[in-house]
Amino acid sequence: MALVLSAHLRDQLARHAETAYPDEACGALLGHADGSTSPIVTRAIPLSNSEPPGGDGYQISPAQLCELHPDGDAREGRLVGFYHSHPDRTPRPSRRDLQNGLPGLVYAAVSVRSGRAGARTAWLIDSSDQAATDSPAGEVACQS
Repeated sequence: MALVLSAHLRDQLARHAETAYPDEACGALLGHADGSTSPIVTRAIPLSNSEPPGGDGYQISPAQLCELHPDGDAREGRLVGFYHSHPDRTPRPSRRDLQNGLPGLVYAAVSVRSGRAGARTAWLIDSSDQAATDSPAGEVACQS
């Protein structure tokens, strides 16, 4: 499984992660996925992290989630997943990431070390159990 996004969107996620550092950035990924191919992200929406500053994680408020319109429309796509940053650690999903993830959605993490975005990973939560795996399913594939 790979997540397909343009270089522009990849850069947008990196800038958001760097701006939020040393806290975690988070946001929604809109696009298209039919279950048989890698999700194609057409829009990233930065969201506010409601986790207290200095916390080890991210939380998106219910109000922000309600504003996302998960079904989307033909122009903007539908909700396909979420992204967040991992300040000063690898982009490998944490136990919390896996436990809180929703089946069928893709998740992406961007590692930020000393304020600079670096490696990124994407994974999908398996609907057959609470956590598909403790390792990423694939690197984020970026296309222009």
